[in-house]
Amino acid sequence: MARLPPQKNIHSDIEMDKFMTDLFEDVINKVGQEIMKDLQEIIQDKVYDFATPKKYQRQYKKGGLYSAWYVPKAKPDGYEVETKLEHVPQTMKKHVSGDFIHGSDHWKYGDDIRNILADIIINGGIGTPHVGPYFDSTLEGEEDTPWWKLPRDFWTPFIKMLDKGEVDLLIKIELNKMGIGFVPG
Repeated sequence: MARLPPQKNIHSDIEMDKFMTDLFEDVINKVGQEIMKDLQEIIQDKVYDFATPKKYQRQYKKGGLYSAWYVPKAKPDGYEVETKLEHVPQTMKKHVSGDFIHGSDHWKYGDDIRNILADIIINGGIGTPHVGPYFDSTLEGEEDTPWWKLPRDFWTPFIKMLDKGEVDLLIKIELNKMGIGFVPG
C-alpha cells in the first residue's frame, strides 16, 4: 500500500481507522515475511551448513525444515493488527522406507518424527527414543557422537535477533518506504 493520494481526504474517525488498519495490515504482512526469511537464514547457517547426511537427501525448500514455517495473513483485531510465525511440521515430506525423509522404519516408537524434529535439531538427538543404531554415523574425526545428535540450535539466535528489535526496525523501514516517518513512542 502506498501513501494516500493527494486528492483523497479523510472525513471521519472511521475513515482514519480504516486507512490506518489497511496500512498496518500491509506493513505487518511484509514484516512477517521478512521475519520468516530471517529464521530461514538462521536455519541454513545452524542446521543445513553444519553437516551433510549420507543416508538421506535433504529437502530444504521442498518439504524440509526450512519450508515448515508459515506466516498467515495479518488480521485486524480492533486497533491491533497481528500475525504470527507458525511451525507446520506436517508440511514436511515423509518417506520412511529407504529415503529416511523425516521418518524411518528403523526408528523405535513410530516412524514419523516431523512433530519432534525441530526439538531434536535444537537440543540434539541424544536420548531420543526414536533412534536406532542405523543412524549412528559420525563426522570425520569424531568417534563418539553422531553429527546429527549434536545440538544445532537455530531458535535461540532467532529469539535473540527479535529481542534486539528486529521487528520494530522492519516496521520502521516499511513505513518509511511508504513515506511515513515513524518515531517509536
